[in-house]
Amino acid sequence: MLRRTGPMGPPAYRSEPLCAREDATRATPAALDAVVATEAATTVRQAALRAPSWAIPPSP
Repeated sequence: MLRRTGPMGPPAYRSEPLCAREDATRATPAALDAVVATEAATTVRQAALRAPSWAIPPSP
């Protein structure tokens, strides 16, 4: 089912650290197991979490 987003577009989480979305992100691979290579996606996610935090906020 396709869904429409509001006039501001879909929610973006660029202004918060990846670890702030960890609970929601951990639940996603189970739901996508037949769609994507969940083990590879989890490996990439774990590597991203180990990356240093940005020293400056993202641009708008």
